[in-house]
Amino acid sequence: MENKKQKTSFIKLTTVLIIVTLASIGIKATAQCSPSFTYTVNPANGSEVFYTQTATGTGINTKYSWDFGDSNYDTMQSPKHTYNHSGFFNVCLTIRDSILNCNQTYCDSISVNNGTCHTSFSISEDTANTFNFISSTSFGIPPYTYQWDFGDNSFGSTQANPTHQYADTGFYYICLMVRDINNVQCDHCEYKLVAGDSDSCITYYDVSRDSSNLSLLYFYPHISWGRPPYNYKWNFGDGKTSTAMYPIHQYADTGYFQVCLTVVDSNGVTCGYCAAPHSGVLTKGCGSFNYSIDPGNLGLFNFHPVPAFGSPPYTYYWTFGDGGTSTQSNPVHQYSREGYFNVCVIISDVGGIQCNICNYAAVDSSQKCDAIFQVVQDSTNLNSFYIFVNHTSHNNTYLWNFGDGGTSTLANPIHNYVGTGPYQLCLNVTGDSSCTDFYCDSVYAGRSSTGLSLTVIVPSITKIDEHE
Repeated sequence: MENKKQKTSFIKLTTVLIIVTLASIGIKATAQCSPSFTYTVNPANGSEVFYTQTATGTGINTKYSWDFGDSNYDTMQSPKHTYNHSGFFNVCLTIRDSILNCNQTYCDSISVNNGTCHTSFSISEDTANTFNFISSTSFGIPPYTYQWDFGDNSFGSTQANPTHQYADTGFYYICLMVRDINNVQCDHCEYKLVAGDSDSCITYYDVSRDSSNLSLLYFYPHISWGRPPYNYKWNFGDGKTSTAMYPIHQYADTGYFQVCLTVVDSNGVTCGYCAAPHSGVLTKGCGSFNYSIDPGNLGLFNFHPVPAFGSPPYTYYWTFGDGGTSTQSNPVHQYSREGYFNVCVIISDVGGIQCNICNYAAVDSSQKCDAIFQVVQDSTNLNSFYIFVNHTSHNNTYLWNFGDGGTSTLANPIHNYVGTGPYQLCLNVTGDSSCTDFYCDSVYAGRSSTGLSLTVIVPSITKIDEHE
């Protein structure tokens, strides 16, 4: 007789989830595309910025999507953008090309000062790890409103001169956003070292993975002791080393590797850190997570993990980037403000092996029109394509142009092509708030195929089936 407890550990995910997972963990990712950009601020107009894309590995069908960090977007290769207020903006360029199997994003922070922004702050230490912040503002028309981000995932403060206590030592990126009575905004950000006990040796590192090459890893040290500048010695556990501050390392084999970092400060004091062997660097796919947004509440997110390592049962620890946490496997989280939030989940399998997955969640209640989609070819049927969309409003109207003369006004249509392509697929979205968005990409099944089909879907978990 089949053991019921053992039976429930064998699950079959729907086609939607399987393909989302393949796209997320990079099983098909073979492209070497790499987005990047430079920018120039107009010296005669500090609010006008000229962006130049410098991406590599692109083709004639590559699509460009810009997010200027102020809720404005563009699809030109090298656009010009004018900001309506001064401040710091996180600008992101995403390049997509389904033929080259490319979908990568690059972000950089820029400072815009149109001559009217004069906001800063000073910091003084009160007690251990507790600091007093004094704001200084001279722009626009008072009264002002204040929003502090102390860089530690706390809820910040709306006081002009707050006091904040840090739970841990480390480097923190502190930002102050000030708005005047006319809603003109001015920002100022700077780093602060919270050293705590200066004799303490506190060194650790974070690791991120290249989405198109799962064995290529990026290392980021965190140091909160001693006196800079520092010297670094990395041991990657495979016989290779580096002295770079932010090394990039390519592993030749899959497996778990214990990575050690040794740091020496300017006084010759040495501090080291090694990951425990069971939580070493995992150079095969961790897995992924996806999320769906409640169409009636654009700040309500449903998160779904897709682990692809180790053995179940798994345990989860989520951090949502706004101070919120959860240990549920499929948590629901409500964001109270707009912005980009770095969402991370630490997944532990039954043997104690851990894997850390992070991705950004964009909360924007005003962005109801989103025409951007992703083209994914079915790995088991190369004539079948799935189009992943992010329809966040049921009141939008849609116009699909399939590039072969066919069109559709359905949100999630199905279309069959006679030939193999390439075809230019375009979507125009119009919202109930008079917003519009337009995006195009190409589909191509290859010369050896005969015809192709595409299915438009919203990427989310629909159900889990047990094997009978």
